[in-house]
Amino acid sequence: MMRLPQILVIGAQKSGTTWMARYFDQHPDVFIPPGEVDYFCDPEKAAQPIEWYASQFDGASEGQILADKSPGYLYTNSPKDFTGDIPAKMHALLPEAKLLIALREPVSRLISALNHHIERLRISPDEDFDAILLGARKDEGTPYGFLERGLYARQIESFLEFYPREQMRIFLYEDDIAARPEETIRDLTDFVGIAPQIDSSVNSRANRRMNTKFAQRLNHKLPALRPLIAAVDRMMPRAAPFRPSEACMKELYAYYAPEIDRLEELIGRDLSTWRKKAAHG
Repeated sequence: MMRLPQILVIGAQKSGTTWMARYFDQHPDVFIPPGEVDYFCDPEKAAQPIEWYASQFDGASEGQILADKSPGYLYTNSPKDFTGDIPAKMHALLPEAKLLIALREPVSRLISALNHHIERLRISPDEDFDAILLGARKDEGTPYGFLERGLYARQIESFLEFYPREQMRIFLYEDDIAARPEETIRDLTDFVGIAPQIDSSVNSRANRRMNTKFAQRLNHKLPALRPLIAAVDRMMPRAAPFRPSEACMKELYAYYAPEIDRLEELIGRDLSTWRKKAAHG
């Protein structure tokens, strides 16, 4: 019998979805495939039959709840929308699914994504970040969705056209996942319908970049030595991430300000933590 997921961890990227997936992976009542399935947002995978999607969960035991963690699903406003209307296609196949969404202050999310792509050798650490994000070379940043992935209100609105609010649980990275992880786990498990299991892992970061900018630059120039570079880097103090200029940062905060107002009204959450971040830079 073909089984499909009942839980969809749909985004946002760099906002706590890996933390959720790691928790589900160690929970005996949940099966979640490694990595990201991306069935509704990757053109090649979307072209596969439903049986292919179901096969990603073949390792599940009888009675386990199935979960799909693919943060690309929330990115419905992608300028490269390869697969069409993600929420419509998802709802047509999984109308009863419960959607888990994690959101992070959008400029912080952007900086985290930028550093992720630097570490993955997609962007040089010596690039002109201002030009790529908001300047003359902005088109070079478009494939990564640096700006667009932070427009959460319009993304969630697209899902609300198909899924009732009761089938969504929205968490804030700063106020929920980082500040009160154990309470967040209880909220998450209550929503999903499984017993909470709390251990020390819920208080640790799921994704961790290299500590030093020197290691990031060396990794970019000598990728074959990444394991050695990373081993030495772990012994070093953690440095600030790569980021654009202060002038560009101010423009980014201003860019997202109307979207934050719109999101606050949409989800009924106080986003003053995000505004404080913008005020202090």
